[in-house]
Amino acid sequence: MEYLGCIKKSDFDKLNNKEKDTFLLKNGFFSNQELISLDHGVEHFMNNELVSSKMQFIAVPELIDDFYDFLLARYDRLIIPLYSNLMTDLNDDIYGLEYKEQKKIALNYFNDSYGLFDMYQFHGLNTDLSNDIINISQVERFGMIYLNRLNRKNRISTRKFIIEFLVGNVKYFNEKLYLEDDLILEFVALEANILFLQNVNNIFNFEIDRYFSQYAKLSELYENYTHIFNSVNVFIKVYETIKELKVKIPVNIVSLYETLIELDLIIDNKTDFKAYLLNVHNIELANIPKKDDEDDFTPHKKRVKKMIKDFQDLTSTN
Repeated sequence: MEYLGCIKKSDFDKLNNKEKDTFLLKNGFFSNQELISLDHGVEHFMNNELVSSKMQFIAVPELIDDFYDFLLARYDRLIIPLYSNLMTDLNDDIYGLEYKEQKKIALNYFNDSYGLFDMYQFHGLNTDLSNDIINISQVERFGMIYLNRLNRKNRISTRKFIIEFLVGNVKYFNEKLYLEDDLILEFVALEANILFLQNVNNIFNFEIDRYFSQYAKLSELYENYTHIFNSVNVFIKVYETIKELKVKIPVNIVSLYETLIELDLIIDNKTDFKAYLLNVHNIELANIPKKDDEDDFTPHKKRVKKMIKDFQDLTSTN
């Protein structure tokens, strides 16, 4: 945690409230931001009928993210049992049933859990959060949940909580606070439900999770390598292929590189590809030799032939 305990409590406590705010502002922990209220719903937002706008003294995004990660780790011992209880209830209801019936019951559980997040009148939004833009289209539920979580991250990052975090008062965030504070209580319950929704979705494939899944994490990582890979799908396929390699890793990667070049799925730049291997997979290759002069029956060419079949479908998406 980058920000945890970065302020000396004894020095900070000597300041009055105004001096504390000045200190937090000048040291980049907080900023004054104009916040827009959407309490009357999305339709007012889309019609430029903003309900209210006011300046608020709030923590900077990097600090909010760090604090939220701290809360996830701190209250993990409460989140996991709640999540386990949800899974146990579902498993008890679907045990011994045919898959079709299991999926029908699981969908009811999924919808009930999802309903806990549908409380800010954003129903029907497909959240394209790049550049902080919200686009209206078909419902994408994990996008809704992600947007809800962003809202909660800001609401739970109160001045009081953030200061306790900054001065390193870890013991303040205990089970007593969980029982007494509605923000912490809601945080634990909804994070348990996020885990539940992810797991149920992984089992029954209700929708593509573009926000919390491995797909989401790799999509974010892909943004650092758009100069190499032709699409996010190519990036993910290459990532998963390399992760699955257990033996003869260097020669398999050489064959993979030739496959990707032959199918025009990456930019032919060995230096950049080797940097990707080192940074993402911790694999260091001295060289990626060309194998053009080999006949079709060498181990390398056989590997390339097999890999071409594995990657062929991606050529139609580029």
